[in-house]
Amino acid sequence: MTESIQDLDRSFHKRILTAIVCAPVIIIVFWIRGLALYVLLASIVALSQRELYLMLHERMNAFHRIVGYLAGLGILTDVFFGRSVHLAGIIIASLIAYFVYGVFFGREERLAPMANALFVTLYPALFLSFILKIGLMNDTLFDGDIRIVPLYMLLIVWLFDTTSYFIGIRWGKRPFFPRISPKKTLEGFWGGLVSVITAGTVMSLMNQHTFAWHYCAIAVITALAGQVGDLAESVIKRETGVKDSSHILPGHGGILDRFDSLIFAAPAVYGYLVISSTF
Repeated sequence: MTESIQDLDRSFHKRILTAIVCAPVIIIVFWIRGLALYVLLASIVALSQRELYLMLHERMNAFHRIVGYLAGLGILTDVFFGRSVHLAGIIIASLIAYFVYGVFFGREERLAPMANALFVTLYPALFLSFILKIGLMNDTLFDGDIRIVPLYMLLIVWLFDTTSYFIGIRWGKRPFFPRISPKKTLEGFWGGLVSVITAGTVMSLMNQHTFAWHYCAIAVITALAGQVGDLAESVIKRETGVKDSSHILPGHGGILDRFDSLIFAAPAVYGYLVISSTF
């Protein structure tokens, strides 16, 4: 019992130190956007793909990885520099490459490596590209402050994760999705949701423009979509038999462990903004 408490304290201290070092850099990059954000997201995508390749190592080889890395970078590059003009072509070319390799060089099991390779190619590159797409949108909702939305989403994800984590430890009793993520609790989920609704309400009250209430809506969408992303990664880890996607971030696990919520929140918020801007 004493050892487990010491291990928990040690992990918590690593978690805090990692956050102190990394969080300010990430916040600054999300604020200034532009090329710096593109480079950061490209790095996150490449590292996330590497973690997925390691988790699925028996089902893909070097060819799948090379095509996946190039296609992932190509997706982000096309969104940032080309405004998604060649996006469909990049995805189709990747699928054709996987099929051609499977036909001529594949072993008895051909379909599974192709399906897994395409999955790693698109997730998380395609999902995270929506952060760049949000920054490139015509700003009709935030009076010139559209740049704040990606940063705001990031902070909401962190707020939800932190609040639900501590409330779950202190008061959590009822499991949320026991078969997928047994450590998550309903108490933690509702505590995190209340915290982001509160933050969204405060942001809405602090802004006087016509559509200030969008801050509250985006907070809720980010939190709910983020939870789906977190549970989705839990499914991947359970299927591949790993506890953390990697150990690159002391106390936090891997890149996917830290950005899984944002991966799903980005397209959800983008969809909301597109729909809202049409009315």
